[in-house]
Amino acid sequence: MDRFAEVYNSAWSENWGFSPYSKKDLDYYAQELQLVFDAPWFMVAEKDGETVAVAITVPDINQVLRKMNGRLLPFGWWHFLRRRKIIDRCRVVFLSVKPEYQHTSMAAALYVEHFDLASATPIKWGEMGWILETNRAMNRGMEAMNGRKVKTYRVFQRTLG
Repeated sequence: MDRFAEVYNSAWSENWGFSPYSKKDLDYYAQELQLVFDAPWFMVAEKDGETVAVAITVPDINQVLRKMNGRLLPFGWWHFLRRRKIIDRCRVVFLSVKPEYQHTSMAAALYVEHFDLASATPIKWGEMGWILETNRAMNRGMEAMNGRKVKTYRVFQRTLG
């Protein structure tokens, strides 16, 4: 998570409203991710020993929770244990590349890793979220993978006087 924070904080630092992850934030986030943690989907790209890109992708645990009907007992635990067979969707939660490597093949390499991993699992569908409208490279990459924009969120600022 420390390597994630280094890349994420560097990659997002110039965006409006950015607030860097603190150690406390990361500890809390790591605990939350334990429910959906799947090691192969946590990817790190390095160049000469330096972490330059990270991707955190999680399986869609909502598919399992739906089968559990929100309950662990009496048989919800059985669906949870079978989650690898139930889940066929994932979500790319974070994919960040340090600014000095953003126009290299680092993000593309992570896309390829995602496709290779998905082809070896039951994953058939993926989702990417919170791609900035101004992040043309990421949006082009998503479209090149036959992705499409479903929603656009905008934040407007106005001085009230």
